[in-house]
Amino acid sequence: MENNSNSPSESETKPALSYTSGQLSVGNTPTATPVELHEVRWSASEFIAHQKTTSWYLTLIMVTVIVSGIVFLLTRQYISAGVIVVLSVAFGVYGSVLPKSLEYVVDSSGITVEKKHFSYELFKLVQKLEGGMIPSITFIPVKRFAVPLTIYLSSEQEDQILDIVSEFLPIEIKQVEAIDKLVARLRF
Repeated sequence: MENNSNSPSESETKPALSYTSGQLSVGNTPTATPVELHEVRWSASEFIAHQKTTSWYLTLIMVTVIVSGIVFLLTRQYISAGVIVVLSVAFGVYGSVLPKSLEYVVDSSGITVEKKHFSYELFKLVQKLEGGMIPSITFIPVKRFAVPLTIYLSSEQEDQILDIVSEFLPIEIKQVEAIDKLVARLRF
């Protein structure tokens, strides 16, 4: 084979590669680009709790006795009536639980509830509830069986929060559903 002196040699055409184990040399330092970070902080209740009076619990007891009595008369089974009593007791106990006040932060990286951070990539859209007693938004997850995240907003900062969230996720307006109206009427 003839070696052509006009063509560059192999060592001249291939650049030398060196691995530096993630270390940047002085000439390759990244430059920071200024990113404006919007952040809104507030605290709100983890769920809506209604004050339950003695008459609420007495009504629960009366409804339990009536429903379990009707079920017993129709089925003649103590177990069926007992299950209704147990469910009513659980309903009353759960209804007496008071909500905690949680710290919320919404910024350009996602939403933080207490110390747990949720990135916007985990959600496909946000539903804003219209007509509720307290303004709230629900983050609908991308994964089918993941639990939606509902947060209650500070009414003074509602527009700021929605502005930040709408930069990253579409917002859908949702009306109060019948079950929510029923739960509010039961003051549960």
